[in-house]
Amino acid sequence: MKSLNRVKRIASRIVKCDKKSISSKVFKTLSGILKGGAALLLSRILRRKSTWLIGETDITAQDNGYHLFKYVRENYPEKECYYLLDRKSPDKEKVEMLGNVVYHGTFKHLLYLFQTEKHIGSHDYRYWHYPGYSKIFSKFFGSFIKGKFIQIQHGIIHIKSERGFHYDPEKPYDVICVSSQYEKVLLRDHFGHSEEVLKITGLCRYDKLENQEVDEKSIIFMPTWRKGLHKKEEFLSSEYYRRIEEFLSDEGFISLLRTQGIKLVLYLHVKLQHHSRYFEKYENDVVRVVGLGEESVQELIKKGNLMITDYSSVSLDFAYLNKPVLFYQWDFSEYVEGYDVQNPKEYQEMRFGYICKTKGELLEHVEEYLLNDFQVNPIHGEKSDLYFEYRDRNNCKRVYEVIEGL
Repeated sequence: MKSLNRVKRIASRIVKCDKKSISSKVFKTLSGILKGGAALLLSRILRRKSTWLIGETDITAQDNGYHLFKYVRENYPEKECYYLLDRKSPDKEKVEMLGNVVYHGTFKHLLYLFQTEKHIGSHDYRYWHYPGYSKIFSKFFGSFIKGKFIQIQHGIIHIKSERGFHYDPEKPYDVICVSSQYEKVLLRDHFGHSEEVLKITGLCRYDKLENQEVDEKSIIFMPTWRKGLHKKEEFLSSEYYRRIEEFLSDEGFISLLRTQGIKLVLYLHVKLQHHSRYFEKYENDVVRVVGLGEESVQELIKKGNLMITDYSSVSLDFAYLNKPVLFYQWDFSEYVEGYDVQNPKEYQEMRFGYICKTKGELLEHVEEYLLNDFQVNPIHGEKSDLYFEYRDRNNCKRVYEVIEGL
């Protein structure tokens, strides 16, 4: 009966998918179940390996997972540490240079899930590190995947309303790395994590985050993703698309950038990167659209002078370098409702930059920063200082020591 119910659930998921996603997602799910069964049997014969399996999303190697992996490979090459990545990842080559790559969906991947001693992820481990429909795979094999689960985080949680995707009480982590005492208290008192689980380490990627002097100054525009915008028709008819489009095409703004010798770089969230091509028509001598794999987010942040985003936690990376951020929140009411933001007032009060609701407000503050050579407002600087315990180059070292000591 249980098997029949699982089949029914798979079928219901198939109905909701478009044809393109059916072939890949269902195949990966079924393949994962078959390989998983064989891998589970083999893992019972083989002795559990004292390995670390690190990853981010299935296709990226740019975030805290990659930086921790690189640190371990360069400083502790004898450590049985492996990086999980899709074969089609644009970051594949740089990870392969470090060695110890495990490709997503392979038999080795499934075997290591059952054998690994420490599972380490910067994103939701159980979602990104399981093949196909992760919930279905977890139903079959979740109870057999043992070891410690370590969350090294994708970003800093700094407000009560910003409930991270990995704070599900039914999927606990043995360690959650945080960046400050402020964040630790927030996760302990508001989200209910124990004192012992929360470790103040800082984010691994910040070890390589430093201002980079370049000839041309630039504004980095990085809006985050929205639900329901995966398909072309939905995206092109959305306010999200219209707002970005009208900003990129504003002739007065483009003229100002040209006069001041400033570049504008658009980089969409990884979940919407496949829509980047719809903005390429606005590229010119001062506007550039960067696609996935062309340049890392960290490289853009290091070279940028001003960031414009809406709600993205990447704004904290920019603030870490004491650089100004503008928040363009044209859809705030809809956003807080759609993402179940429990305290909208706090959500805005804790922002460490000007909040703009209209294109006019945004352009006004952009011009202000152009004229004062991108100097951070002191009030915004004081707010952002709350979120960083360390501004050194030892985050990877601290994270490594925490994991090694488990």
